[in-house]
Amino acid sequence: MRTLRKRSLIYGLPVFTIVSAHSVEVVGRTFEHKDTLKSSFKLWWKGESWKGKYRVGSPLLPRLISYCAKNKLRLLVDGESTASEATESEFDYESDYEQQTIQHKSVKGGGQPLQGFSLPVETKALGFVTESVKPSETVSDWGQFESLLGNDTPYSEARQEQQHLLPLITEKLQEGYKNIIVECPTGSGKSALAYWLPLVFDTSVYISTPLKGLQSQYVQDHPFMSSAMGRGNYDCALSEAELEELDLENCSAANAPCRVIEGFDCPHALKQTDIEEVMEGLPFETVCGYYDAYAEALKNRWFIGNTTYLTAMKMFGKPNLPTRPLLVVDEAHTTAATIEKFCGFSLSRKRIARLLYGKKPTQQESNEARLNHDFPSIKSMKVDTPDNERRADCIQILLMLRALVKEVEINLKHRNYRPDEMADAKAFVQHAYMMLSELQHNWKKWVYQFDDDDVKNVLRVEPLSVAKYAEDCFLSLGNQRVFMSGTIVSPEVFMEELGLNPDESVYLKVTESTFPSKKRPLALSQKGGLMIWNKEAQGIQFSDLKKTAEAVAKIAKHYEGHKGLILPYTDGIESAVVDILSDHHPETAARLIQHTKNPKEREETLRKFKEGDGDGILISTYANQGYDNPDIRFVIICKLPFLSLGDTKVRLKMQHNEEWYQTYTVRTLLQQYGRAMRSKDDWGHVYVVDAHFNHWFRTRNIERLIPPYIMDAMK
Repeated sequence: MRTLRKRSLIYGLPVFTIVSAHSVEVVGRTFEHKDTLKSSFKLWWKGESWKGKYRVGSPLLPRLISYCAKNKLRLLVDGESTASEATESEFDYESDYEQQTIQHKSVKGGGQPLQGFSLPVETKALGFVTESVKPSETVSDWGQFESLLGNDTPYSEARQEQQHLLPLITEKLQEGYKNIIVECPTGSGKSALAYWLPLVFDTSVYISTPLKGLQSQYVQDHPFMSSAMGRGNYDCALSEAELEELDLENCSAANAPCRVIEGFDCPHALKQTDIEEVMEGLPFETVCGYYDAYAEALKNRWFIGNTTYLTAMKMFGKPNLPTRPLLVVDEAHTTAATIEKFCGFSLSRKRIARLLYGKKPTQQESNEARLNHDFPSIKSMKVDTPDNERRADCIQILLMLRALVKEVEINLKHRNYRPDEMADAKAFVQHAYMMLSELQHNWKKWVYQFDDDDVKNVLRVEPLSVAKYAEDCFLSLGNQRVFMSGTIVSPEVFMEELGLNPDESVYLKVTESTFPSKKRPLALSQKGGLMIWNKEAQGIQFSDLKKTAEAVAKIAKHYEGHKGLILPYTDGIESAVVDILSDHHPETAARLIQHTKNPKEREETLRKFKEGDGDGILISTYANQGYDNPDIRFVIICKLPFLSLGDTKVRLKMQHNEEWYQTYTVRTLLQQYGRAMRSKDDWGHVYVVDAHFNHWFRTRNIERLIPPYIMDAMK
């Protein structure tokens, strides 16, 4: 396009004296956004990027600028980038694992243990068995557990599911099974089971949850449980003079010498040699607030933490968490994915610069980081990448990491970081060493991918499976383990994912729900569009997106005065639905509530939505599972939650076991369904509007994976 002298700025872009239209080009990791780029923004795929033209003043241009910024896509307008620097990525920062905790100080109490029950000295390989549990049947052996209820305990009565499950879990633990896998519907009272089990056997337990929110709920309902707080909540116990001598003034326990200086022997720290005495209840005296709280948590019968924190403390903690007789894993269907994320490695260019130069590197420092520690000149691994090429690529990644770790270690040694930066750098080094060993010895078990092979802002290195690592990283925290979830779906897939020996495992499945099905219908009759990839359209067709938005508007109209939740599953679908509703159903669009990818902003939006009044409708790709809001009366599932087969790891895992792929889809769908109703007296309606549902359900024989009480709710 011919241009003359610049005259003014519109949308932050240069406007010239002779301009009839702006040429636009979108590059980056556009695969999951292709339907939105084509349908909502009227762009076309031109071999390597999405291109199009907008007239001057077109309202689509500012929308596209906002969309690309939100989704980390690079946008060129008239050949010039719209952003002066790359947008923020979730991989730009690596959270210090010891900050992934909640603030809670336990109180005394918790109830009296039972007599007459004991755990076996050794577990046994008794052979895999499955037992069904029907809460409607009469319970014959609850009487021996009746004393767990009372005024001095959190519970005055037990639910039907609990009266069946607690005796059965107790029986299987006493028989010597190592792994008790329990599938029970929402509202069964899993947290009470986690509370009762150590009282039954008069022993101690680790309780693991995937999310800090669920951890908070546990300690709110059971204030006597201990939740070790992260180091950042405590000051360092060393004197100002001692810290000044180490060039670490005004530091917290998170960046104290015992954490960031290799080999530093703090006189106030809890040592590995102290663990046995502490576990026996003997006093441990220290002026360090962090280690005092850590010792108290180790003495507590109930030690609760999220899975990432417990895994990190098992691997890197000083001292390491010791094994307890019991480990109870709540929302256990997330465990494999959480360990995968912990063991994996994600690194962005911005994070490299911050590791080298601190949290706010200058542009020159960022350029130097890219020059001296750039990603290797390789392509993302594909399903058909030859082994010799994979091996060579892994060596290049390994060499890059070694060089980066060396620089970070030098910075740590010479105290080149601010106190609030040192813990993050130390955590990076610990994690990197684990990764270096794996890339050197087990490279065939890992997948490496860039966010985009041309842009290369983020490198992800992930394990194909954590079956080999789960025991050492996490599961060995308990000599016997109880896994609880409403969405195990396939015990075979669950055991394979975590490397559990079937002969040491038992599967207890609750086949009924005490929630009336008429209060929790799963409606399939309200059809939207066919939400699948269309080859000709290079994405979901706009006509199907419009049908889905129309279905959303129709459903929302029936629930005026009530809160709702829309689960679009992808950012592209979310943006398309919002745009179509804004254009054609402004009354529905006015009720929509969205959040960004920023964790703090997201949590604040979710909190305000939960606590606020009105009939707002949250539309979110984040709230598929673990989001609890009792005021939500309807949930709309726009698209079946298939994992992207464009992801190399997903494709390889599916090739290994297609049942894993279908199991994951059903798990996510059932978690989405569970967002609508959380108690027996509650009510909530769920709509699956993806027109692809019936074909998928029939051709993949999905009924075999759906619990009977969900089938009863299908309308």
